[in-house]
Amino acid sequence: MVRHAITIAAALLVLATGCSTPEETPETVELREIPAPDLSGAEETVRQQIEEKQTELEGLSDDAERAEAYGDLGRLYLTYSFLDAAEACFANARVLSGEDFRWLYLLGYLFEIQGRLEEASDVLGRALELAPEDAPSLIRLGRVRIELGAGEEAQPLFERVLEQNPDSAAALDGLGKVAADRGDADQAALHFERALELQPRASSVHHALGLAYRKLGDLELAEHHLGRGGEAPVQFADPQLSSVASLGRTADIYLVRGAQAFSESRYQQAADFYRRALDIDPTIFDARKALGFSLEKMGDIDGAVEQLEQGLQQGTSGDPEQDVLERAELLRILGGLRVLQGREEEALATFQKSLDLDPERLDTRLKLANALARRGDFEQAIGHYDQILAADPDISRALVQRATARINLGQRQQAIADFERAVEAAPEDPEPRLRFAEALEHLGDGAAAAEQRAAALLLAADDPTQKARVLAGDAGKLARAGELTEALEKYSEAVAADPGNIDARYQKAALLAHFGRFDEALGDLTQVLDAAPHHGPARRAEATALLLQGRYSEARERLEGGLEAMPRNRELAHALARLLASAPMATVRNGEKALSIATRVHQETQGASSAETLAMAFAETGRFLEAQQLQRQLLAAAEGSGRSRMADHWRRQLQGYEQARPWRVQSPDEVIAVMSGG
Repeated sequence: MVRHAITIAAALLVLATGCSTPEETPETVELREIPAPDLSGAEETVRQQIEEKQTELEGLSDDAERAEAYGDLGRLYLTYSFLDAAEACFANARVLSGEDFRWLYLLGYLFEIQGRLEEASDVLGRALELAPEDAPSLIRLGRVRIELGAGEEAQPLFERVLEQNPDSAAALDGLGKVAADRGDADQAALHFERALELQPRASSVHHALGLAYRKLGDLELAEHHLGRGGEAPVQFADPQLSSVASLGRTADIYLVRGAQAFSESRYQQAADFYRRALDIDPTIFDARKALGFSLEKMGDIDGAVEQLEQGLQQGTSGDPEQDVLERAELLRILGGLRVLQGREEEALATFQKSLDLDPERLDTRLKLANALARRGDFEQAIGHYDQILAADPDISRALVQRATARINLGQRQQAIADFERAVEAAPEDPEPRLRFAEALEHLGDGAAAAEQRAAALLLAADDPTQKARVLAGDAGKLARAGELTEALEKYSEAVAADPGNIDARYQKAALLAHFGRFDEALGDLTQVLDAAPHHGPARRAEATALLLQGRYSEARERLEGGLEAMPRNRELAHALARLLASAPMATVRNGEKALSIATRVHQETQGASSAETLAMAFAETGRFLEAQQLQRQLLAAAEGSGRSRMADHWRRQLQGYEQARPWRVQSPDEVIAVMSGG
């Protein structure tokens, strides 16, 4: 499998933010000869795509059709980094089409990424004449002119973009650069700050902002931003380049596109791209691992486990030495997923297998030690923490975990010493202080705990992610103490600090529902499920909130949507089957569908609750004899075990079936109960 130069081209296309497509600006009507790219090292899918387009072009005579075919072939060449061939194709498309905007723009991009800035400026300028309000052209031409030292010509281009879209981070970044070039550090800082608000991941802006603050004499802010500077550019929507990037069919291109989608929290799309990469080559370790992470982010833990197990069966690189390390990594991740599934014993065994393959991997040993501690094997866990800290004495996480294990063993002074070392080892991290505060509270030292908690919040003040974690931790503590109003306030603060904190948003929604504020709860639950479609608790909470308001039709829709996303979720399936079989309104019921789902659920669970639902479904479809048979079994079991309340309930249901009357739920609780194992 070949994966080399194409990866770089794909990354430029998918992550492009300040580039454009190239070509000359020919004045003659003669077409250029297309350089024949060397396809000997290309993947089969690449050769097939290019050869199909070449064949298609050879059979055309109409100029308009040939222009499109040259343009399409040029996009393919650009996708796979055959730039000379791409340039010739775009040049021919431009000639045959009479200066079509698309080919001018892509030529301008191609010139830009090659550093041919004068040509890029000329061609992009012509493209802009054809589409004067095209934001990507304005941004790209503005950037080229800044590179050429013509900031005064770039400024009005960015201002025109802001007239269309005041929240264009790319235009603000451009104006910041123009201001910085003319020495106006105040304006530069203003524009860069706003650009960062809109795109916090654009680390390149931190560097430019740091230089502006240095010029303004604010050395503290300058150091702060320069320390966060990086290469990540400001992004902007670019339909022309998107049309190029979408053509890629190599595993490497899918990996790049998956990584881009993942970085933008588009986890479903990321998973789709990683699956396509694995369809091409199922042994790609990075794709397998990233697919697992994507599914985990979506809340599909079972799906992530399935993918990693497939990876272990399939194998990875093929290189024996590398394969051992990659298998160890897959096992380490798989162990963490099994913890999330509540399969602690399997997780522990999986971590041990990973450590057997790669004994030097400290984070695996830490996970194994934590699993042992959760099981109550504190002495054995401490033995692993000791080995970790012998290799690296300043691993704060290991110190915190060893301290916690020591508290459970009654080793108070040693535990406090470990916490103090953990805080010293990570002075800027609020997490060790939070854990220290919890331990001090457990030990009865409330004053010292409050001091550590306040210090943690202060450290997290400038980091939204950390601040939200601290606030959510406080909220959880309040909730456990029964102070639910105060807990809701803290969770709300956490979500305001970091809207992407899914757990805090879910907990906030749960408390809103507890207080009967269902519409607000549903708003938060919708956002949770948009980010994590496989979040089972959120799916259940959403259906519960709708049912408690008597919104049966909407509850049915959301349960069906949840089951589409999570087809193996028995609780959602059970609730949907019961709702379809016994809802008070006919527009919600569907007996045949209820029977199909209820049959499957009962086959899998063989529980009393699923049997009751199956009887409801039989009755709804008119199969009363089968409903009676099941119901009599339930009634006999309840009477035999002395459960009089359930016996009375099931007796009433049986009487209805004997009179050929389907059952109608008396309260939403009858449906809600089956989503919590009731």
